[in-house]
Amino acid sequence: MMRVNLATSFSLAALLLGAAGCSSEGQIDLGGAAGKGNSAGAAGASGVPAGSAPLPDWASRMIVQLGETRYVYSHLGALTGYGEIWQGPSLRADSSNPNGGDWPLGNPILELSVLFTGFLRSDGFPLGTYDLAQPDTQKVIVILYVASQAEVPLGQTAPYAIYSSTSAQDPYVDPPTTPAVGASGTVTLVEHAPDTQDVGTSRFDLSVSNVVLPINSKLGEYPSTTSIESAHLKNRPP
Repeated sequence: MMRVNLATSFSLAALLLGAAGCSSEGQIDLGGAAGKGNSAGAAGASGVPAGSAPLPDWASRMIVQLGETRYVYSHLGALTGYGEIWQGPSLRADSSNPNGGDWPLGNPILELSVLFTGFLRSDGFPLGTYDLAQPDTQKVIVILYVASQAEVPLGQTAPYAIYSSTSAQDPYVDPPTTPAVGASGTVTLVEHAPDTQDVGTSRFDLSVSNVVLPINSKLGEYPSTTSIESAHLKNRPP
């Protein structure tokens, strides 16, 4: 899959700890027995499971609704990805992450990416508020990659889905185009200080609000749309 090419260019940016929680009802089957498990435990208002230490206000967070299940995830720091056309931060919930904390194997991988294009690398991502439903060519896109964490036979691909705000056939690598039918919501970027010398020192602060993403491609059974109630992607390197 082309998303792997972009993901391999992601740089580690202050990934110190992670915590997650989701509702205990309506756990969606993502293509294996692991998709039917219960959640990691009750989550507090910040999305951190009960009993966990609170995260600072600059931590990255996302609230995702997939089918009947609501996922809440918080993490210190975020990843910054650099591709040939699109660049931007990503927040990934994955039990294989050694800092993944309480994200249970039975829950799907969730990777939220907010990607920009058409700017000078030295200037950083363009600040402002963007409407994902505007009919013109998009310079900002939101992508949610979802994948089952169930073990599959060697040589087979685990069920996955890509939800995207763009109509591009491969949203990770294709040039900018018009929005996908049904995409909506806003992206607001209030700060970005790009890397100077050290990879992973990019400083950013952006939010995603009331986003609805239609499905772009899939392997397996997934809902036709997903929603991101809110997300805040921040990085404060030392």
